[in-house]
Amino acid sequence: MRNSTLKEHKLVKKQLLTPWNAVIGDKFTLRSWYKERVPEYLWLGCILNKYGRKEGFKKVYSIIEYIVNNKLEINDLRFSSLLELNNCELYDFIALTIDKTIMDVFCCVCDNNELYRKKFYDFKMPNKYRINQIKENIKNLIDDHSEVSTDVRFIIVYFLFAQGKLHFIEEMETMDAIKEYCYLDHTDERMKLYRSLIRSTEIAAEPIYEPRNYYLYFWDVLGKVSDCDNFYIDYKERCNVNMKEYIQEAKKQLSLLVCENSKDFDNTKFNVLTSIFNYFLKIMNEIDENDLYFKISGRILMRTLMDCYVIAKFLVVEEKTNPNIYIDYIEDGLGHYKLINVKARDNKIKEYGHMLPLVLEALSNELKSEEYLDVNLGYFDKKSIKDRFKEIGEKELYDLLYDYDVQFSHGHWGAIRESATVSCSNPLHKSHFQSDINFEVKCSSIKSDMIKISNKFIELLNSQYENFKIEELRKYGS
Repeated sequence: MRNSTLKEHKLVKKQLLTPWNAVIGDKFTLRSWYKERVPEYLWLGCILNKYGRKEGFKKVYSIIEYIVNNKLEINDLRFSSLLELNNCELYDFIALTIDKTIMDVFCCVCDNNELYRKKFYDFKMPNKYRINQIKENIKNLIDDHSEVSTDVRFIIVYFLFAQGKLHFIEEMETMDAIKEYCYLDHTDERMKLYRSLIRSTEIAAEPIYEPRNYYLYFWDVLGKVSDCDNFYIDYKERCNVNMKEYIQEAKKQLSLLVCENSKDFDNTKFNVLTSIFNYFLKIMNEIDENDLYFKISGRILMRTLMDCYVIAKFLVVEEKTNPNIYIDYIEDGLGHYKLINVKARDNKIKEYGHMLPLVLEALSNELKSEEYLDVNLGYFDKKSIKDRFKEIGEKELYDLLYDYDVQFSHGHWGAIRESATVSCSNPLHKSHFQSDINFEVKCSSIKSDMIKISNKFIELLNSQYENFKIEELRKYGS
């Protein structure tokens, strides 16, 4: 299935619906091939894996032909349907057609069916062997688009066709697929179309069967008798910049620039831009000193670094139409401090954790009395964060980095799944995951992106103050 583009999604009440969901809505329920259907059809996959594709199809065709010709009361090839048989007729034929050890494997998940165990159980086979065989065969069927999975899905479709439950017009390409699929090798050019037709037909035919819960029993049994195979990605640092030297050089150049302008007390623009950059450098230094490059907190601080760069560039851009933008920026920030302080004062709170109202009060009255300081409850300058990125020509930065790191700042599920859970590769555990209680999972390093944003900020300062030398910083690259 081709992945849809963003333009193909439909915007409905601040939600982007996929093309499929926009048409179908909530009228269609997805059923997992791996979790719900593989347990039912694994025995067919075992036959194909045991005998190979060509011989395996012959064996399965014989079983289907026997069912159809003898009009046995079995409506589908689900394993749970085999377990519902009340006589050994089909069991006997299967035992004659294929190696009994294939069916013996399923004695550990046959729901204590005495008839099935009597026909296929081999006392010489340990349960550990059965479980390992199931585990190995499931690996080939996890991907619903794999060749083996599509072969099994073809068998499902063919059985319905042979029973007269599915009908196709002779001129239909699906009819050609039914006739030719098992005789063609997967390398044949026609199979690209046939595989797609078979998968879509199998999905469409799924509602024919009444729902069953055998798969719940199947996973419950196997999950309890097998261990997790936990894994995570061990990321390596790809950026070789010496951050301590880089930060020291940036501090040096900022210090020289501040010293040269130390007597210009009323230069609000200078004070704002250099202070934002100094805040930026302090965060970079904390990331480096605490080696947070691969950590969750590094991602959260990376977002703040981008915020610093973007607001600084936004101020420079807006200055052309609003000379008072720097004062507006200061008052906006102090207004937020005032709001918090007033709430604390109204509730007679003198201290609340690390929030100290005394500090907030002093700062919110720094520029002028708070009685003359309004509070902005919206975005600064009425521009959203996304709009700021667009206005300064950094939309790509917003789309690909900022919006990504916001997930970590707000504790959204994608970020939690990536950084605080460990995955299990045991196919008997349904691709589950669990909390990373040993703190082994790391994120990919932010170092190169941190350098990239820093270089952008340095270029911005240099464009405003030529005395801020960037030659010594350029040698570090990214």
